[in-house]
Amino acid sequence: MKYLHVITFILISYVCPAQQHDNNWIFGFSSNQDTTDNVGISIIRFIEGDLSIAQNPAIELNFNSSNSSYSDSMGVLQSYSNAVHIGNKKGKIMQNGNFILDGEPLVGGVLNQAIMALPIPEQPNQHLYVYNNYDLLPGVGDCATKLYYALVSMSENAGQGKVLLKKKIIIDDTLSTGGVLTAVKHANGRDWWVLANKAYTNLYYRILITPSEIKVVGTQVVGDSIGVGAGQVAFSPDGNIFANYYSISTALGGGLEIYNFDRCTGLLFNQRSLVLPDASWGGIAFSPNSRFLYLNNTFDAYQFDMQNADLFASRLHIATWDGYQSPFPAVFYLMQLAPDGKIYSATVTGCDVLHVIHKPNELGDACQYQQHAIHLPTYNAHSLPNFPYYRLGPLDGSSCDTLGIDNLPIAKFRFERDTLLPLQVFFSDLSYYEPASWSWNFGDGTAISTEQSPTHTFSSAGTYEVCLKVSNGNATNQYCRKIYVGVSATDNPDLLSQIQVGPNPSRDNLFVSISTPLQGLELYLYDLYGHRVRTEPVTMGSMIVPCNDLPAGMYFWEIVYKGSTVVANGKVVALRK
Repeated sequence: MKYLHVITFILISYVCPAQQHDNNWIFGFSSNQDTTDNVGISIIRFIEGDLSIAQNPAIELNFNSSNSSYSDSMGVLQSYSNAVHIGNKKGKIMQNGNFILDGEPLVGGVLNQAIMALPIPEQPNQHLYVYNNYDLLPGVGDCATKLYYALVSMSENAGQGKVLLKKKIIIDDTLSTGGVLTAVKHANGRDWWVLANKAYTNLYYRILITPSEIKVVGTQVVGDSIGVGAGQVAFSPDGNIFANYYSISTALGGGLEIYNFDRCTGLLFNQRSLVLPDASWGGIAFSPNSRFLYLNNTFDAYQFDMQNADLFASRLHIATWDGYQSPFPAVFYLMQLAPDGKIYSATVTGCDVLHVIHKPNELGDACQYQQHAIHLPTYNAHSLPNFPYYRLGPLDGSSCDTLGIDNLPIAKFRFERDTLLPLQVFFSDLSYYEPASWSWNFGDGTAISTEQSPTHTFSSAGTYEVCLKVSNGNATNQYCRKIYVGVSATDNPDLLSQIQVGPNPSRDNLFVSISTPLQGLELYLYDLYGHRVRTEPVTMGSMIVPCNDLPAGMYFWEIVYKGSTVVANGKVVALRK
């Protein structure tokens, strides 16, 4: 086996407080060769913790199981990759971003988690992609044969970016092809650890990314050998646990491996193994508070309690596939923790839906695993962006806490209104860098709440500025948002921003994107004479409204709340082939 010590850049120690590098999620297939409305690219964006769905941007890449993107520290999309090419903000392949590895097909990488993006400290205009190739070797089987990196600079081409380096080898050896890549912050709060499992063995490479180099610091043989198959790997958000789920085949099953992790040394220890005879395609993700591990196993979903001394005995069954198809069976697959504190799940087959765990910090059914909760404008085949947890700081007081970087808490929250009680609002804490206390001022003169994620009922309708103050022994930080409670839909700019209708012009169908849980909404479509020609109920997510039976011309649309209040309106031109 061979591995390389690669010096790539000289940097200064720095931790950026925003860390919104995972704010843009890209799914689907390029529509360049297909004008069918359901073929194209969907983008989910998380703005101030709120989800929005963009429809059919003109991105040239196709996304398969290998999928990642990179946003700057403020959440603005910079680049994305399918482990074959790297794209830019205009939807084109970035300069020198074509064929970042040799011998791959054009349709996108086929390995789960085969690529991920990492920030470079003190270099806000540069970032890395770390990625695997794929091969089928005689006598070995499915494996990756190399681990690479590419270096992207956003200072080039008027901000559209250029790939400065690509196909740079970190490891030249056979590596696992199941759940392949993830990363976690070093205990110093600046550097990154990446683990890579040698195929069909219990040997792990430890890769350290520092301000001056990418290097393999050594290997570790730990526990039992790991099977190779479809699956996913994940670190807990606190960086203390590493999990590996894999499915070898329907006949052979698979397993779930849990390790403790030392963020100072990069070493795994305390392996716990669960044999899963029925293991199938699926994935794993940790809750934001690191207490719960979720596992998808095609037709079923489970929760494990990491605080239970008998970890595997704590397994709870939380969902069984309900038979939904759109158009293929929407069974459970890869999972990813999102910036809004929810966990999203892709499907195995080409569908236009995502499953959502709304409250992953809660035990059992209280986690609210909702199937086909989000409807995408386009089909997505088993693709979900691969992100590490970017919001982890140093391990205060450890022997590796040597850089003087403190966990200075950052306050953040999102909120959801109760659909039946308009004055009741659910607040979810999204703060990071280890807050120890929470103080909520709801702006209505009521008492301060010290709960982490409170529910508050306002006494009357109105506009309120809600502020969350978080603190620890190092600092205090405050974040405020103006919210609209019980006011009419037309006076609620939050609601207006959460409704999109398009495209305009439209060739066949309209897409309606709703990122609010408000119930009782309908789309009304009128012709030039004021005749209503279409009425469709719309719910949270994205849905298709067929319009190809209507003549070409100008139409007017309204989103109406409970049959009377116009929430949003506009016009659209219908084109015909």
